[in-house]
Amino acid sequence: MNTKNTLRVLVILEWILIIGAISCSASLESGLPEDLQSWLASEEADGSAIVAFSFIPVLIGALVGSIGLLFLKRWAAWLYLVCTIILAVPVGQPVVEDSISAAMDEISILIAGIIIGISFFSTALSKVGSQDRQP
Repeated sequence: MNTKNTLRVLVILEWILIIGAISCSASLESGLPEDLQSWLASEEADGSAIVAFSFIPVLIGALVGSIGLLFLKRWAAWLYLVCTIILAVPVGQPVVEDSISAAMDEISILIAGIIIGISFFSTALSKVGSQDRQP
């Protein structure tokens, strides 16, 4: 498998893992202990929703960047990199989630690193015909 196909497969795999982590987190939240459920309810009542809504433009940028990477666009690598760095910065609040969604989230973060590596340090996003030219 060449690097272009590898990049595309990893982008799609990251989407699948993120959707799986969100759906597992939403469906398994009721299985958490009562203390954690009450803490989550109190956090939702606080202003944490405002912080979550402030990340919507960054999430849209990350989605556009990953779609651009799927179509092997060079600009998408920079957009994806910046959005991934912003999303990786912790917001300072503890996170309560079940283990399977946390594992899916961590694997998707590892895949994001591999996507960034392939995007910048391989020929996957080079222009057509530029691989054939020798200096």
